[in-house]
Amino acid sequence: MSNNIVEILSIIVKKILDNDVLYEPDEELIQFLLDQGYPSEDIDIVLKIVSGIYSDSYIDLSPLSGIELSNMCPRIMTRSEKNKLTADALGILEKIQGIGFLDLQKIEYLFLMLFNTFDVPIDADGLWEGLKQIFEDCELEVLSRIIPEFNDYNVFYKHHLN
Repeated sequence: MSNNIVEILSIIVKKILDNDVLYEPDEELIQFLLDQGYPSEDIDIVLKIVSGIYSDSYIDLSPLSGIELSNMCPRIMTRSEKNKLTADALGILEKIQGIGFLDLQKIEYLFLMLFNTFDVPIDADGLWEGLKQIFEDCELEVLSRIIPEFNDYNVFYKHHLN
């Protein structure tokens, strides 16, 4: 199932990027995916995830539980996602991805959580708050040491752990 979801998501993201428009589900795309042999259950999961990204409503993340997404390719952000982050937050996010801290599942969860929880544009402080939701304390400690923009959080974070 995980490979199907990743493949379907890739097809839809490519469609969004090629057309440079917001995603709207259409019967032609659904029929194409069905003709390619993807199960309708997997298509439905991806359509819910993608449509949730473009709405202001809460997204149920339970379909992603237990799905292991590949780390083989970096996550490309849409223009809409980029517009929801400040330049500083984008730069930090690229550094975190560059050191391999965010696999595809974690970054998808981070985006869904950030965009449904915080007011935009999300700055470095908001990004840190989001990262606290997906990383263990020891991982946050490492991030606060190796990402220069998060160095100040190291002392702050240690203080709040005691």
